Amino acid sequence: ANSGLILGLILVGTSAGLAIFSLHLLSISASKVPPPASFYSVTEASVPQLTFLIDLAVAIQCFGVCASYLIVVGGLMPDVASQLGVTSGFFTERYPWILIAFCFVAPLSCFHKMDALKFTSGLSVAFVLFLMVMVLLYSLDVDKLEPCTDDGDDDGDCVGDKPMFSVTGDTFRVLSIFIFAFSCQTNIFPVVNELRNPTQARFDAISTSAIFSAGSIYVVVAIAGFLTYGSEVESNILVSYPKQTMTTVARICVSLLVTFSYPILFLPGRSSIMGLWRGFDKDEDAWLKNNTFRYIVITVSIQNSSSVLYFVLFVVVRCSYYIIFCVCLTNVCYRSICMLSACMCGLLCVVFV
Repeated sequence: ANSGLILGLILVGTSAGLAIFSLHLLSISASKVPPPASFYSVTEASVPQLTFLIDLAVAIQCFGVCASYLIVVGGLMPDVASQLGVTSGFFTERYPWILIAFCFVAPLSCFHKMDALKFTSGLSVAFVLFLMVMVLLYSLDVDKLEPCTDDGDDDGDCVGDKPMFSVTGDTFRVLSIFIFAFSCQTNIFPVVNELRNPTQARFDAISTSAIFSAGSIYVVVAIAGFLTYGSEVESNILVSYPKQTMTTVARICVSLLVTFSYPILFLPGRSSIMGLWRGFDKDEDAWLKNNTFRYIVITVSIQNSSSVLYFVLFVVVRCSYYIIFCVCLTNVCYRSICMLSACMCGLLCVVFV
């Protein structure tokens, strides 16, 4: 809507091409280091002075995305509850739904390998396909699917202009959306490590087909939504549609989709934090000996920090726990990680309470 149909399609294609190229370069980098490859090992072999910054950037991005997934669930599910007849009470608030989503993602985040998430990932693909079909059906004026009103009652025209090419200040503002739509680079190394027969040609074929599939879905949804609402389409397309049975199911699907996506982003984020921790501990024997302990501490810390409801209800207890744990530990690396967890809890409390 902010760029026009033609320019929007050009930006989608350009972003997809850049994503494929970046995945190709990262996979080549992974082949140059001993397995298992990671951002830590690749950066340590190429620009070791930037190892800390690279891992920190990846960790912050994954943490932010994981937290945003829980926020999305909290924003969608109260509307679903309202559509199902729940007009007041516990389930009309966002925080209970965030807690419920967290109960799902917490155990899924404990897996060591991405292959363990193949079933939830398969369900996520099904949810995306359902959403695409729904948007397409609304654009085709199917009977009983009136896009402008609730329950099919004509409530006025909701369709805006349909520019083919538009360059304004809003166009530059939404450029990041096109770029982050194909932001899967943080998961490149887990995929390379777990790929059977990991040849360069095979990985290029997999990454290209994945980006092409995602881009095709984006194009269908973008064109259908644009033809349905024009410039009046909301940034979150589900907000544009009336509260009908199909859109309610779509909101549930999107909530489950982001819930199942949480552990996929959690895995590389935890790996980067492990890399940060390893950078402070040069003793290889000590690192291997305490690796399980570090894994558990980091997993629990990220889960607690990214769960909005969890830290809102227990922020004082959790901060006290981490500070006491920090004081009791003598190793400066352990103390730094615990203090960081306490700061994350405090910061999120200030932002969301």
